[in-house]
Amino acid sequence: MITTRHQRTVIEAPVREAIVARHYDGTTPDPEAGTVPRLVALTTHLYAPDAVDDETGRPFVCARTLASLEDRLAQFHSKNYKGEDLLREYRDRVDPTFEWSPYRMRNKCRTATQFDCDPDLVLLARAPRTSDPAVLVYAADGTPVTSDSRAGDLDEARAGAFARSGCHFDHRVPIVLDYLNSLPSNRYTSAVNLYHQRAVARAEKLLASDEITGVQHSVALASMAALVAQPTPVYALSRRERSQRLFPVNQGLLTLSSTLSKEYRADWATYDLVSSQSAINAVDWGADKVTSFLERHIGTPGALWAHLAAAVGKDIAEVKGPIKEAFYSLQFGKDIDAIVVGLDGSVGAGAGEAFTDDRLVRDFAEARNRWYRQIKGARGLEGAFGEWIPLGRGRDAASLAAERSQGVEFLLLYPAVELAMSTDRWDIVLWQHDGFDVAFRDKSRWLQTGRQICAAVDDECRRRGYPTRLVLDRSPDGGDTDRHARVPYKARSQRLGRGCRV
Repeated sequence: MITTRHQRTVIEAPVREAIVARHYDGTTPDPEAGTVPRLVALTTHLYAPDAVDDETGRPFVCARTLASLEDRLAQFHSKNYKGEDLLREYRDRVDPTFEWSPYRMRNKCRTATQFDCDPDLVLLARAPRTSDPAVLVYAADGTPVTSDSRAGDLDEARAGAFARSGCHFDHRVPIVLDYLNSLPSNRYTSAVNLYHQRAVARAEKLLASDEITGVQHSVALASMAALVAQPTPVYALSRRERSQRLFPVNQGLLTLSSTLSKEYRADWATYDLVSSQSAINAVDWGADKVTSFLERHIGTPGALWAHLAAAVGKDIAEVKGPIKEAFYSLQFGKDIDAIVVGLDGSVGAGAGEAFTDDRLVRDFAEARNRWYRQIKGARGLEGAFGEWIPLGRGRDAASLAAERSQGVEFLLLYPAVELAMSTDRWDIVLWQHDGFDVAFRDKSRWLQTGRQICAAVDDECRRRGYPTRLVLDRSPDGGDTDRHARVPYKARSQRLGRGCRV
């Protein structure tokens, strides 16, 4: 989830000059249109968007984006801005062929469906960017990209993230937000400078081998271009205060596919809570069979997915994606019949029924239904931080259950943040809900330090009674296996997770 889609995008200066010359040569319906900055900015945005729709590859034309292009963000934030006015003006004064889609709830945005463009310039404008700021300008106004401009954009984005902070969050959540949004930017700038070309080559290889579609390639290039413009991620609290999670404000490392983002993160270690949502829900809901299974396989990445893949008669490498999607959608309210249909389509005939007949899936489904009934009966649920979360408009039982489990997940990882704030030897440089990336200043000691980080989180998991643990997913030297010593899991007779009130 991206809480704020628009950010300043960059483009090579000669390409921008060619775009402006192509469209503002005096032949537009309004010959003076080229003197209007907002219209020129929208033209360059359509060629070099900050983000594209992941279904169609079309440029987003969100109200916030348009307000930014017009320098009217204050009106947008006060809900006194209508983006469609600029779209109509652009059609009338610049491009009579310009069309856009209706507002879509799925991505809370419109997309540009048609505009008069030069296909060759589109290819150049959306081609992979160089990471050298010396040849880059901002697409909207043509000003040069400098270290000062990047720093100014970063300060503005961070200030905006804090400005949106509400008062209904547990005190630990803003602490983590403050920590993440105060990290120095040099680690991210260095990662882009070192590995951007390698990531670009990887994206091209994936496209050439048909491992990703053309649309997926366009989405990736948009995120990578945004990463060049602003390497440092910025986080914000949930706008609607329906989650204690932190969300990225800007496109970049956190919006790239893991395959591509790993190229930039080569010097960092990645840690994950194993099957954390499943472990939390199994305990809270009383899914005893799932809980016992996770206790037996504590800290073994992929054990749950391998079991479910075997249940449908497939190898995990073939069906991990659809199986994970089905199991998570089961946990958060999807109808069993819809899951069956989905798996039959993605895995093969009979896979859906085989999946729902599995003992762990049946156990989870029954526990979920009991849990939802309890929430509905109590008209709410006690959240992870002891707060009462009521049912209400747009907040059903599934939404409340998700909010609680996300809060628990945050609490399980919080000891790692406390540890990070107590030292200057390493930083948590990327936050991903169920894990994080760590950059070590002294790589010769990363393994020892990593064990201390895992131990802090594992102690919290055991204390709260959840059968999950933090494991190393990727080491700073490129390894993908867990090297940390395994600590045997001891189930607690009194699980703290079951003390929640519904």
